[in-house]
Amino acid sequence: MKAYLQILRVPNLVTSAGDVLAGAFIVSSVGQGLSGMVWLLLVSSILLYAGGVVLNDVMDASLDQIERPERPIPSGKISRSHALMLACMLLAGGLALAAVFSLFSFYIALALVSAIVLYDTWAKKYAIPGTLVMALCRGLNLWLGLSFLHEHFWDFAFLALLPFLHIIGVTALSRGENYGYTRTSILLIALIPFGIFLWLIGFGMFKDSFSLMELFFISLYGFVEGFALYPALREPKPAFIKRGVKYGILSLLLLNAAIVSIMDGGLHALIVALFIVVSSWMARTIAMT
Repeated sequence: MKAYLQILRVPNLVTSAGDVLAGAFIVSSVGQGLSGMVWLLLVSSILLYAGGVVLNDVMDASLDQIERPERPIPSGKISRSHALMLACMLLAGGLALAAVFSLFSFYIALALVSAIVLYDTWAKKYAIPGTLVMALCRGLNLWLGLSFLHEHFWDFAFLALLPFLHIIGVTALSRGENYGYTRTSILLIALIPFGIFLWLIGFGMFKDSFSLMELFFISLYGFVEGFALYPALREPKPAFIKRGVKYGILSLLLLNAAIVSIMDGGLHALIVALFIVVSSWMARTIAMT
């Protein structure tokens, strides 16, 4: 059972659900509120993310024999053919649930699956395409949540740029997990969350009111990003970079919460932020990368 929890990256699945819930909260702020049917999009996102990480391990099996022999496939705990079958089933299940919700949601889920497969089979082999496609996956995941209300989708579609940029930083940082980085490289990567932090402050102030709750969630995002990157800046070694990647993934939930606090208020932002507690607890025993 533990091998399956590892290959599914269960702590990361929580962050995926957080993307979709944030999107649903944002778009429903101008509609009639959430309905119970949102679970279809939440589970769809979880299945798509799970399928993507399993397919990633299938494609990386040979390399993991050398660099990460403890992973389920190279260690022999799960066969490569079985993992491939599992990945296909998960991706198909995610598409099916999105289609049950709406045709528009299905189209977004189909775009997300295309980006996932493109990343796992080709893009990740190259620094720039891999980084951009991975970031696109998280942007599309927020769009999946925004598809909860198709009629208001395009009013908020631009907000997907924020997780897109955030994951560019996290993915770029992850490329130093095995061999380290230079301080200059990490400093350049750190400019991305810093720019997002400034944008959130500016966007919040641009709206009619800027509450303490909004400032709290924006500041919390900035604090966790600093907490993630500062040790790697001091010593750009693989161990500190892996730590930075872990907290960078988790802080995406806080970015989502900050956006929700600006668009829809503090209560729903708190619900999204609490996902980080669940994900962090799981990450104590199950690796996120």
